[in-house]
Amino acid sequence: MLTLGQPFYSGFGVTLDVDSFREVPEKVMALLSFTPDRERTLQFLHAAMRRCYPGKPFLVDGSPENAVELARSLHAAVSPAAGDRALISA
Repeated sequence: MLTLGQPFYSGFGVTLDVDSFREVPEKVMALLSFTPDRERTLQFLHAAMRRCYPGKPFLVDGSPENAVELARSLHAAVSPAAGDRALISA
């Protein structure tokens, strides 16, 4: 994957990152042979999933059930149990 700008997932070695439009031709060519390290990708996905809350974006799932699940996630984020505070603030 090629990133333009600085999305949260750039800089972890699982993407080719472009800092300037001048780099695009070179990075596109490099992308043709780029294979991210499998272990590094799994570590990144694991870390990202540990920080995610349940529910789907409203535009993806506008069901009442999803709205309730999202509301519960937001409530947990603003008033976490004592054991979860370190995870959220880290």
